Amino acid sequence: MRKLLMLMAFVFASSLWAADSKKSALPSKATEAHKSDEARDFQRADELFKAGEEDKALVSLTDFLRRYPASQKADDVQYMIGAIAFHRRNFPEAIRELKKTLEYRNRAGADRIADAFLLVAESWYKLGDVEKAVIEWEALKRAFPSTPAAEQAQMRVLELRSETSKRGSESQ
Repeated sequence: MRKLLMLMAFVFASSLWAADSKKSALPSKATEAHKSDEARDFQRADELFKAGEEDKALVSLTDFLRRYPASQKADDVQYMIGAIAFHRRNFPEAIRELKKTLEYRNRAGADRIADAFLLVAESWYKLGDVEKAVIEWEALKRAFPSTPAAEQAQMRVLELRSETSKRGSESQ
């Protein structure tokens, strides 16, 4: 596995090098070792997260962001931190941490942004602020219209409208 990660890091680094004709040398061994450490550290944090070991995962995830703030996996890591807060039902903290995920929006490879929007909206909903939840769901649909998260947001908005409509007709 380590050899595969090293090979992937080398291929990625080589493609960057080839794309930039001004560079005259391959990445240094120190750079390759850093990328290997980064991949290993991400894998460890991801495994802890998936295993539900939240306390250990939080330590590992926070350490990852400290060590590799420019990583292409930074949005994934920040999302996982917010997801842990959501799972723990600490919705204000989830909103704060997930909003940090949105700061990675313009980075290449940032693929957790739509999911972060969705959990922010769900957090507002769980806190009882339906108006803010709908604002987030609508923003998600506009920003990421063809994503599974946008489809879920659309379903949530339709559910709320249906509930509101039923309540209105029942009270009459």
